[in-house]
Amino acid sequence: MATGPEPDDPEMVKIDVKVTRRQKQVIDRTWKERGYPSRSEFVRDALRDATEPLLTEDALREVASGFEDIREGRTVSLDDVKDELLGDDVE
Repeated sequence: MATGPEPDDPEMVKIDVKVTRRQKQVIDRTWKERGYPSRSEFVRDALRDATEPLLTEDALREVASGFEDIREGRTVSLDDVKDELLGDDVE
């Protein structure tokens, strides 16, 4: 979680966003529960997650492919891998 911008940060601009009453209630409950210093910092963090994803599109495709392998049963257990790579020497 980010600590927030400096109060006089010249890079910061103010925008107005309308949300439903219900959305505001959820936002207010969530930022407090998650320990954010303010509603604004929580919203900034959510916007960063939406606009600056941690995973590239290629990585997301690979993750989806991995889940498909799991669904289709194309996986091997950790014990099987250990047996194959290390033989009987590992308990």
